[in-house]
Amino acid sequence: MQLYRLIYVSDVASYIDWSDLKDILLKSQENNAQLDVTGMLVMMSRKFLQVLEGPAEALNALYAKILRDSRHDHSRLLTYMPIAERHFSQWSMQGVNLSMMKSEFKEFLIRKYGQTPDGEIVVPDDPFLVYSLLYDIYTNSKA
Repeated sequence: MQLYRLIYVSDVASYIDWSDLKDILLKSQENNAQLDVTGMLVMMSRKFLQVLEGPAEALNALYAKILRDSRHDHSRLLTYMPIAERHFSQWSMQGVNLSMMKSEFKEFLIRKYGQTPDGEIVVPDDPFLVYSLLYDIYTNSKA
């Protein structure tokens, strides 16, 4: 079976906060395990950055659902590509709230990827760099 990696960024709807996402993540973990999908959802202030890995059919259906979800505004697909192996395989869906991470780690990410005018970490458009950002967050979250 061919695996794919999908990465997108979207604006968080104004009524959503981290506590709202906890229940959503639990349900996603159950659903994604059945679909053979793994990944991570990062909440970065008012943005979602998500990576999904799995079969194309499952990823296509999930992303179509995300596009219709009112909790996401202005969703933008950053990369969708075939992969030889999963790199986010330990989590059917892990949620990471960047605002709850250590300030030293956030400063590291700002030095590496840049800072927006409002002080947030830049989400790169380059597929390699956005993957690198997600993998940095993933490895730090596992530690």
